[in-house]
Amino acid sequence: DGYLQKKNYKKCAYHLQQALLFRPNSYITIFKIAQTYGLIKDAANEKKYYQMFLANVADIGKPDDDILGLCKIADSRIVEIAKTKFK
Repeated sequence: DGYLQKKNYKKCAYHLQQALLFRPNSYITIFKIAQTYGLIKDAANEKKYYQMFLANVADIGKPDDDILGLCKIADSRIVEIAKTKFK
């Protein structure tokens, strides 16, 4: 999060990906990676990580309201990326 605050988004994405080596199914880390790729305008990776996030959340029995809110954000970003791609 320190790299994110300093707007060093590429380093932020790198270190978040390193964190996935220790907890590969951490949906929060995956979500943060997707957001970070959005900030550096890397739509392909943003979409990839939002899809990965949604796949991991699907494995949760009954997600709480906070997680469902993140799912809505992920879904809307995936739709927005698709719309931008076809403009």
